[in-house]
Amino acid sequence: MDEMTSTSTPYRTTPYQNSSPEVTLVLSAIIAALGTVTNILSLSFFIMTIRANTLTRNKDSLTTKLFVALNVFDLLLSISALLFFTSLEIHDKFPSLQEASYVMFVLSVFVTSFLTCLLTVARTISLKFPFHVVSWFSIKLSMVLYSVIVIALLSIWVYHRHNPSVPTLRTVVNLTRFLILAGLFIVVLLSNMFAMTSLFLTKFRTQKRKKYRLPLCVDTT
Repeated sequence: MDEMTSTSTPYRTTPYQNSSPEVTLVLSAIIAALGTVTNILSLSFFIMTIRANTLTRNKDSLTTKLFVALNVFDLLLSISALLFFTSLEIHDKFPSLQEASYVMFVLSVFVTSFLTCLLTVARTISLKFPFHVVSWFSIKLSMVLYSVIVIALLSIWVYHRHNPSVPTLRTVVNLTRFLILAGLFIVVLLSNMFAMTSLFLTKFRTQKRKKYRLPLCVDTT
């Protein structure tokens, strides 16, 4: 977020962007538009699934709820990215749009990263302990606490952007942001490795039992 502290041209810092802003805008708009369409289609599928479960009085699984939340923030990520890159060309006229879209973009990145981490951990737990039910209350509580931390970081960043009197504040925010994302990445990586190892060992043990198991119709006389 260092590049965001300047108030004149706060978002124009990358050489690629300075050299060809039109190409950047077009490519970003295409990617964001495709992401918006695909996320809308995916979200509509989950909405139909939830409606079907409501009609049949079936409870939605934890995975379905997490996928719906992830889909919503992926959609916000695509929309905020489209608004942000579009506002790069009109930031002199609408500076608040650029700042608001950037904050929404960063918030969506943080939340989608956390939801992906929750999905990975929940899947690993279900593989290792198939009869264990992950508490939805604990999931919601962790999401609320995480959201409070992220919103606090973004609020500090917005305050520092308009009042750059404490330079160490920006360093603390950037370091905290890096540690959060790095921690989520490590948790996802370890969870995936653990899940893959668990699946491999389960398959290996199953094949080993089948190899040394005698057929039921074998005549041993």
